[in-house]
Amino acid sequence: MNESGARASAIFPPLGTTPRKARAFVRATFADWHITDPLDDVLLLTTELVTNGVVHAGTDVEVVVETSGVSLIVSVGDRYSARQLPTVVTAPPETSESGRGLLLIRSIANRWGVEHSATGKAVWFETLLSTAAVINSVEPTNGGAPHNQSQSILIAAVGVDGAGLVIGWRGDAPRLLGWSADQVLGRHINDLVAAAGRHRSLHDQVARSGRWHGNVEVRCADGSSRSLYGSHRLAADNGDLLCLWTVPSDRWALAPATAGSATTPSGVADILGLADSVTARLGLDDLLDQVLRRSCTAFGSDAAYILLADDDGTFELRAAYGFAVDARTTVGARSTEGIAGRLGVHNLPVIVDDTSGPIADPLLTGQGMRSAVAAPLVVEGRMAGSLHVAARRPQAFTTDDGVRLAQVSDRVALAVESARLNELERRRRGWLAYVAEASDLLAGTLDLDRTLALVSQLVVPTLGSWCAIHLLEEGGNSRLAYVWHADEAQGDEVRKALVELPAPERRTQARQPPPNRRQPWRPAAVTSLAAYDRVVYPLVARNNVIGSLTVARGRAAQFRPEEIDLASDLARRSALAIDNAQLFQERVVIATALQRSLLPPEAPVIPGCEIGVAYLAAGEGNEVGGDFYDVFPIGTDRWGVAIGDVCGKGPEAAAVTGLARHTIRLLGRDERGVAEVLERLNRAILEEGPRARFVTVAYAMVTPTPTGAAVELCSAGHPLPMLIGVDGEVRPLGEPQSLLGVMAEPDLASQHYDIAKGEALVFFTDGVTERREGARMLGEDGLARVLAACASLPAHAIASRIERAVVQWQPEPSRDDMAVVVVRIL
Repeated sequence: MNESGARASAIFPPLGTTPRKARAFVRATFADWHITDPLDDVLLLTTELVTNGVVHAGTDVEVVVETSGVSLIVSVGDRYSARQLPTVVTAPPETSESGRGLLLIRSIANRWGVEHSATGKAVWFETLLSTAAVINSVEPTNGGAPHNQSQSILIAAVGVDGAGLVIGWRGDAPRLLGWSADQVLGRHINDLVAAAGRHRSLHDQVARSGRWHGNVEVRCADGSSRSLYGSHRLAADNGDLLCLWTVPSDRWALAPATAGSATTPSGVADILGLADSVTARLGLDDLLDQVLRRSCTAFGSDAAYILLADDDGTFELRAAYGFAVDARTTVGARSTEGIAGRLGVHNLPVIVDDTSGPIADPLLTGQGMRSAVAAPLVVEGRMAGSLHVAARRPQAFTTDDGVRLAQVSDRVALAVESARLNELERRRRGWLAYVAEASDLLAGTLDLDRTLALVSQLVVPTLGSWCAIHLLEEGGNSRLAYVWHADEAQGDEVRKALVELPAPERRTQARQPPPNRRQPWRPAAVTSLAAYDRVVYPLVARNNVIGSLTVARGRAAQFRPEEIDLASDLARRSALAIDNAQLFQERVVIATALQRSLLPPEAPVIPGCEIGVAYLAAGEGNEVGGDFYDVFPIGTDRWGVAIGDVCGKGPEAAAVTGLARHTIRLLGRDERGVAEVLERLNRAILEEGPRARFVTVAYAMVTPTPTGAAVELCSAGHPLPMLIGVDGEVRPLGEPQSLLGVMAEPDLASQHYDIAKGEALVFFTDGVTERREGARMLGEDGLARVLAACASLPAHAIASRIERAVVQWQPEPSRDDMAVVVVRIL
């Protein structure tokens, strides 16, 4: 093999994708060497040999491509020396499924052979190049001289000022293009040359990238145009350019070779020392850390950093090494800002010789870095980020460094993007779990204060360092309803600062524009809020704006786009939970007011008697159920005591409760007899028609006497009241009679009893005696045992003792209402 020719090599792992990667390597090598034929034959034979190496050897496969005069030689080697290959190939049997690979090589290649060694073997083949391919294949080997060394090298040196005017025409420019200096000086560069690509002018392209290499079409003095290879760079801070041009065959004199060993994948692996098998296993943070550390070592730089592109075009500083910056900070470099912005123009490396020059970058400011080189991370034609290395000294990097860094970025771009997508997917799954859990928590309460606290604690510290909730009140006024800070010591300061700010304006439309960053608090005098980046979300529920949610964090950790979207989603869910809690609170206030109207006012003072009351309504938020009681005066010397139980629970039962209590009070004050009052109540219930319900009532008129009290009692289907004697004896009082709301004319009659001083009459509903724990029930016997120990207690203590006994019998909330009225004779 002729060593004067070009050579490129690559090593591939024994994977299923290796044949495809080998074809891509050969195709790229042909493109670099400007060879077109015989590409198809070489690709076919390379694929066959690489596939055999992967399948039969199972080791790394090395592909070497070399030019030798008018021929091209491709060698495919493996690390498996035990299996020998024949040097004479015969056709295999027709039934055989293998053995045709070498036969294919023999049929197509001009020459072929097998080389065995102690460490492996290699199969090579040779094919002839076309005449055009031989002429174009003049790239140097490892930066050496071109094939046509006998020809002199012509280089034109052209100076261009910041306005685009030619200010220098030296070197071989007159000889290459025919123009004299007098003919060119002062003319605009666009009159002579147009840069390849989509940019307006050569000057614009170089000004954006700092340095640029490529083909240019230059107009000659005779009116023709000539294709030249150019190396262009900024020569001064004022935008002056230095352009060096030569013929394409001598491009090696201006730019590093593109076909040498440094350009091959194995060469890039040597730069970082990081194998594909390793990068595929690393997470994003570990991968970026390895790339940056190894890049600093390979390029002898003081620092390195990687920017990754967000969906909105912002480049985020994702990892840094040797920098005193937060590696999770969005720097806000847009598509036309900084080095990353210039990379996005043409996806070529950018070299900054001095940060005080025309190309500046926010990240280099204040870091003590004087020069840098950057290369784009391109994935499927899209700039997914950029890799940067920087040094504290100016002009620390050459064009070779730019080419090498571009090779590194091409090598790691796919691995970085894959790791980034994997991390994004894990993060999104985490966000989904977070939102689902937040929804469950928000749906678990209807208490407004608890909901506000829950929303704040869901936001902080996951999405921000503090948050504030404003709610709109009647009349459109806004109030600061809740503030929560991750650092409790700063919570009061933030709350005070928010109170001093004007409240958010009320928006009448339910559909709001998406929140903007650093919006909407304008007063800069509040220093306690100036250090925060804030996003304000409208709280919209049922097409109404009910308030706003402010999420804030320090400006050193700005919001990511996905975090803004997540907080917006959480704000929508929070708005519905807050609105539900507000509606429930309003319902509770209304229901409480209505229910309290069904209960009697405070028990009156009866001369010579004590009154004790205990009442529990079944169901959360209910203050009145189907049980009711009342104590009211009748005339000047008598008192009415009523207790009852309406069939059922809830609002329907409470409606009949109000009817029964008010009817008894109204008829009792007319000084009607006990039985007559209950008969009239029975007719009133029946007149309710479908809304009528069964009702049990115990009604008594108590008249104080010198020896105690006279009691006229009627118990219509209700448990008989218990009389506690002075000696602790407990016995029922009265006789059971027909309940109300069933028959048009129930058989009701009153009984008369005398109660001595010190005795107590206890009225109760079946919610007391029917209190259950499994199959056990408190019952009248259990109640009697409780009352037997209450002989010496005052009335309110007896009522409390009964209530405590009922609750302790079964701690779980009762499904039945309970009412107790105790009348004790002093």
